[in-house]
Parts: sequence; structure tokens; C-alpha cells
Amino acid sequence: MTHSVAELTVGSLISNGIDTLYCLPGVQLDPFMDACYDKRDKLRIMHTRHEQGAAYMAMGAQVATGRPQAYCVVPGAGFLNSTGALSTAHAIHSRVLALIGQIPTDTIGKGFGVLHEIPDELGILARLTKKASTLGRAEDTADTLRGTWRALKSGPPRPVGLEIPVNLWKSDTGFAGELNVSAEPGPAVDQDAVAEATKLMQSAMSPLIVVGSGALDVSQDVRRLSEALSAPVVAFRNGQGVMSADAPLHITMPVAHALWPKVDLVIGLGTRLQSQTMAWGADDDLKIIHVTIDPEEIGRIRSPTVGLCADLGDALPALLSELEGKEGRHDDWVETVLAEKVRVNSRISAPRSTLKCNT
Repeated sequence: MTHSVAELTVGSLISNGIDTLYCLPGVQLDPFMDACYDKRDKLRIMHTRHEQGAAYMAMGAQVATGRPQAYCVVPGAGFLNSTGALSTAHAIHSRVLALIGQIPTDTIGKGFGVLHEIPDELGILARLTKKASTLGRAEDTADTLRGTWRALKSGPPRPVGLEIPVNLWKSDTGFAGELNVSAEPGPAVDQDAVAEATKLMQSAMSPLIVVGSGALDVSQDVRRLSEALSAPVVAFRNGQGVMSADAPLHITMPVAHALWPKVDLVIGLGTRLQSQTMAWGADDDLKIIHVTIDPEEIGRIRSPTVGLCADLGDALPALLSELEGKEGRHDDWVETVLAEKVRVNSRISAPRSTLKCNT
């Protein structure tokens, strides 16, 4: 038996690992919510009091689990209420699916004043996601959903949006199977860049590793790289947890800032290197290795000495295979790092001076 648009959409959520859908239902979603009810044993509906809450809950669940998440709201004001969270998800590289209801197909862009109509909703959605689509025909549902899931799971992590008009939910797709979509392979690792980066690492005397959210799934390799280079690791925002806070070479941002003038090589892993290369400054002597899956981030703030566009799950093993067994110890740098940790942390934890006022 073939599926309706609503049934196939619900089935694709379940088959692609979504077990909770954060949403605020409305009239443009009624047939979809009926299909969700039929699969309530496999898909939990988390009904929020506000669309912003639905989108932020999906983003929070994605950050907490590391797995793609989804939210669903009505078009117009409902969609606009969710855009604060959607823009945050875009900024922090969060894989969130924004499933948006839409007014009837033949009224989109006509300015008829249909309930929840706004001008160019797809254009707004496109600016807050890396891929945005509106389903135009029921028979295109399977292909549209495949493209949506592939974009969500593959490449640079960012939100993806899909609009489905209310008149299409009950239409037959002509598709009877399941839609379990796999991520596309990441870009091939540039071996010349690996060789160049290896030379820089081997010649560095005071390296620093900066990790962002792109390194959350490669903690073990980050620790191995830190040990091979005697390099401290500092996390920026969503990179917290990549390196255990009680590890000797884990440092906080204040410690990293204090060490910054002494650093001769900064290695950015899954991060924009925003604070370091923009806020802290960098002279011509500082060498930069930037490794990220997002080609748009390499050189956005400052051109690196070596840029490597690849999934860290592929790039770090390639780098480690060239480094491990050939590394030299940098005991003086490690001692400097540990001493700076003690100094900065002691200053932060020191009690505040008691203020005395003359009366």
C-alpha cells in the first residue's frame, strides 16, 4: 500500500532516527498530526506552549545527543516565532530539521490574506538553513524527503527546512517503501595538506589546540594529538567536553588567553577560531592549521597557513599516522602551561577584597 504525504513524512522521521518531535500543532498540520497519532508508539509528540520553545528544545536535544532532531510548526507567525532558535541552530552548527506547514499550494505568493500567509516564507527559511524546500507535488515527496534528510545528515552541520502545503498532506505519494537515508561521505582528505600540517606540528615549540563543536565525536583522537604534540587543548563554546576538564593539558579560555603571546602554532579543529584569530589577534609569525568540514569557514576570519577541509573523523587519523612515533617532547612548554593554569586559576578563585567605606 502506498503512503500519503503525511504518512511518508512521519515514516521518514522514524526511519531516520527521530523518536521525539517538538511541535505546536495548528490547522495547516492537522492531517500530519493524525498520521503522527497513528505512530505514537514510535514517535513521541512533545507539545510546547510556544513555537520558539519547540525549536529551542529540538536544538537543545541535538546538542545534548549529537543526533539530528526535528521540530514542527505552522507557517506564518508560527514559523517566525521559531526563527530565533533556528538562527541560533545555524550559528552553532546544529543539525535540526524545521518541518513547517504551509498554506494551500495555489495560494502561495498570491497575497490573498490566507490564514498564516506571509510573503516569501521560503526565502526566509532559506536564509536560516543550508537547504530549504517546499513540496510542490505529492508524487515528489519521496525524492524531496531524501534530499532533505541527506542534507541534514551530510556535510557541514546546520539546520535544514522543509515546507509542506496543507492541501498535500492527504494526497497519495505513490511510494510504498521506507526512507532511511544515509549521510554522504565527507570530502577526501588532502594528503599534501596533511604532510604540510605535519611539518608545522613537528617544528612547533609551543602549540595550542582549539576545539569547537565539530570535534565532539573525535575526543579520543584529539587527546592523542594533544599528547603527541604536548599541546594544551582549549574549547570554544560547544567544544566543551571534547577534552576532559581534569586532564592536565585541558585549559580554560582565560588560561589560553594568558598563553596566547607565547603560542607559535594554533590548530583549530571543528571551530571558526573566532576568539583566537579575531579577538586576540595574530601576527605574521603565528602559524595556523585549520581543519573543518565546512569550506566556507576556512579563511573566513584569517587565512591559515594550512587549511584542511575534511571530516575530523577522517582528517585526525591521517594526521596521527604521520605524527605518532615521531613526536618530540616539549617539557618546557608543558611546564609553562601547567604553571599558567595554577596562576590564572588561583587568581580567579581568590576571594574578593572586602570593600571598606568611611562613614
